[in-house]
Amino acid sequence: MNRLFPRTFPASSIKVQLVLGILCGVLNYLLIDIREFFKIPLFLDTVFTMLASFYGPAAGCIAAFLCHLFALLFDTNSNLLWMICSLTIVLVIRLFSRNGKPVPWTGIVWILILTVVLITVEGTIIASLLYFTGADYLEPSSLSTSVFVLLTSGVSYFAVAFLVRLPVNLIDKTVSLILALLVYFLAAKIRRLYSKRKE
Repeated sequence: MNRLFPRTFPASSIKVQLVLGILCGVLNYLLIDIREFFKIPLFLDTVFTMLASFYGPAAGCIAAFLCHLFALLFDTNSNLLWMICSLTIVLVIRLFSRNGKPVPWTGIVWILILTVVLITVEGTIIASLLYFTGADYLEPSSLSTSVFVLLTSGVSYFAVAFLVRLPVNLIDKTVSLILALLVYFLAAKIRRLYSKRKE
């Protein structure tokens, strides 16, 4: 842990952020398809948004936008409102890594805590809004069984939406953040090795 943190996450150039944002947006959407195919009980829709956000705000926003645009174009159960959650992740990560300041491991923990809390609240509001406005909205497979059981028990939809999201978001965002950091560190190591070989 001490070898990795504190670590700076300076914003890359706009060109690099543009390329990474597009790449991460595509990878995010592909990961959602993999999740649905294998019925993985997590969202796994922000791994590459998190990764892109460590390279800069533009990369994170582009990744978030493209992922949700692809979902809107190719999935029947999608809505651009969910992009609010992804943009919140970008904001939280850049809040802790702005101006190239070193981020200690406690900062990473705070990123996780804030992300889980904010996205759970946002997700609850968005899901409730879609549900109560009569939109053709179905909870993702990671939540559908729990939602059905709680609703048939007489629990209000708003409470159900919150209760089922909190534990899933805690696990999902922990996994997503760890994967994003692992890829970031791996890419940084490869870049250093490549630079040494060129010298």
